[in-house]
Parts: sequence; C-alpha cells; structure tokens
Amino acid sequence: MYNLIRSKRKTISVEITESGCVQVRAPKWSPMSEIDAFVLSHEKWIRERQAKMAIQSIQDAWTPKLTKSEIDDLKAAALVDLRARIDKWAPLVAPGSAWAKKEDPEPDAKLGATTVQLSIWDIISGRADGTEDANGSTEDVAGDKISAARTNKRRRNTDKNSPTLTIGKQKSLWGSCDSVGNLRFNCLLMLAPESVRDYVVVHELCHLKYMNHSRAFWHAVSLVLPKYRVQIKWLKENGHKLLARLQ
Repeated sequence: MYNLIRSKRKTISVEITESGCVQVRAPKWSPMSEIDAFVLSHEKWIRERQAKMAIQSIQDAWTPKLTKSEIDDLKAAALVDLRARIDKWAPLVAPGSAWAKKEDPEPDAKLGATTVQLSIWDIISGRADGTEDANGSTEDVAGDKISAARTNKRRRNTDKNSPTLTIGKQKSLWGSCDSVGNLRFNCLLMLAPESVRDYVVVHELCHLKYMNHSRAFWHAVSLVLPKYRVQIKWLKENGHKLLARLQ
C-alpha cells in the first residue's frame, strides 16, 4: 500500500515519509498499472529504507535531549551567526532584496521569540568565516557579542513590511522563506558545520527569487556554492541525529 499524489510532474517518484509510509508522486495521466509496476520495481529499496528508518528511530529515542536552557543558548548563537551569513550572502544571491540592503544595526533581539530585522555586522566582524566544527561550542557567540548587541543604542526607521529573521526549533525543517521574504531557521544548525549553515542560508535566500526547487533554483545555488551537494549529503546523513536532540 502507498499514498499516491498526482500532479503536473513528468516522472514517477517514491519516497518514505518520517512515519515510514510509502509516498508516490506521479503525473496526472499515468495509468495505475504503470505506477504499481514502478513501486514494485523499487520494493527492495523501500523495505531497506523502512528498516533503516526503524533502527534510526530506536537510536534517536536514546539520544540525549537538549534542555530549555541549551536551546535558548543555541537560539541566541544562531541569531548572531545566521544573520551574519545572511549579510554575507544576500548581496551575492539576492542583490535587489531587502536583506541585501539592510544597514545601520538595531539589534533588538528577543531571544525567546528570536526575531530581528536589522544588520549586526559591526558586532560580529569576521564571525561568518569561523572554524567551528559540527559539535562546536556556542558560548563565544552567545556571550559578549549578544551583550554588545543589547547595549548598542543606534536606531533606524524600519518599514513595517520589512522581512524578519526568526530562529526556532523546528522538528523537520532547517529553514524556510515565505513570499514576503521572511526567513526562519532552525537553532540546531548551530550544531552543524559552518559549510552546512552557509548552504542552508544560501538555499533560503535563493527562494527570494525562485519559490520552488526548479532547475533555475538549483542553478542559482550552484553559482554561489558549487559543492552544495556535499552539504545536502551531510544533512541527510546527520540531520536526524540533531533533530533527535529535541524533546
């Protein structure tokens, strides 16, 4: 049994959802006989994938969970680190966007909701090219630099429709971008390598121009990060380990 989703796509694909169910996507005009044959031809892969996911689920259940305090620290660190990466990549990826034009910092960071609208380059000079590893500490980011942000009193007028940056603790998404340009990232990215954080930021910034995953979208990503598939592979192989750390 499988869940079938028909659309205007040209090919048939099969995937295993987080719950272990088989989900098939197929063109509107594909006959059921063709779809059934496709699924049957991938039966071995489906069973192996489901078994692997079952094992992962058991392993994840034993993964140490992050405390609320640790999550808050990750949010604080992500607020600084990911905003620096947006400031770094936006002029290249989306030069005409509001994110590429933001100036004169007003770091009014509420670390619970963690929403910020303005640049903070002045307090994190050089942070975007750090050397933190996949299990790197966040204390240096969340400490003095956050304090510096809080004490910075400079202000500028901001358009009410200006896009926002939000840091959350999503259980499945690493980042998202809506039609307004609002960006949302997962605080668990602070436990991932620097290159992975760069990839996720570039990925979402490319959605400012392409609200899809078309060839044009992936071409835009590759122009900035030619080896982006390495980061995708890392997330596929290790992402579940990070997500498992949420309560």
